[in-house]
Amino acid sequence: MRTFEISFWDRDDPSLSAMLDERVDMLAGLRVPNFAAGANLKMTAPMDELNRWRKNRKHPLGITASVAAALRWALESDGLFASLFDGRDNLLVPDNPSIGVGVDAGNAARIMVVSGEEYSDPLDLADKIEASKRDIPTITPVPFSPGSKEKASNFAKRKRWAKMVKQELQERFDYLLPPLQKRRFDTWASQRGHIQLHNLGTHGVQEFKGLLRRPWVSMLWVLEKDEIVSPGDSGEFVSSPVLPLILVYAQELIPVDRACTFLSKVVEALTDPKCLEDRR
Repeated sequence: MRTFEISFWDRDDPSLSAMLDERVDMLAGLRVPNFAAGANLKMTAPMDELNRWRKNRKHPLGITASVAAALRWALESDGLFASLFDGRDNLLVPDNPSIGVGVDAGNAARIMVVSGEEYSDPLDLADKIEASKRDIPTITPVPFSPGSKEKASNFAKRKRWAKMVKQELQERFDYLLPPLQKRRFDTWASQRGHIQLHNLGTHGVQEFKGLLRRPWVSMLWVLEKDEIVSPGDSGEFVSSPVLPLILVYAQELIPVDRACTFLSKVVEALTDPKCLEDRR
């Protein structure tokens, strides 16, 4: 398990990434953009059984670790979603995909990479995530949104801007120079995982539209839990918790019916988590 700190843009930032992408991608000979809108597929998983199961285990699991186990289980039936694609001709489908788990959010974030080679069993992977995330120090976000109660200093804004400009430019140069292209592609899985999982629900996010950054071909996002109201057995209406999930995927590589099948597998494992134990 490794952790890496990265910076990323939020919707209040000027679109430097978009300005750089079009020209540099053209020079680099990419057939698809490095940073592009992916198709967004949303499903919800009932949480009643999931909550009972994860709390009654010998080692209780949080939501993020539980979803990671379901994701790992679904990848066993379709590894294409953990593939890496360089935008040209190289599509890598791993035998034991590593999962990059976002462990916090803000203007900087850490990705915890859990090796698929070491933790091929979904529940072993989940236990490792749950045990490890407590040891990772959190990052205090610097407020930049216009509606923030706190305001960042001009120095903090300039420092953050310079850091992200450097990161964005470096990624573009990696595309232009063949040795750097290969190094970036070869090291991506070890630094960020074959597929990323990020739980935005802990920050109260209810709606989200994700983007893809090459070479990922899909990412899974968890939103804030919701409630649905439906008729009960005796005729009265009852409220039940559900967990919204968004799968962001490369629609030029993955047909929508295949994406629906894959996300349904994740939902199936969360709806009946005992199937993760039956695998053993």
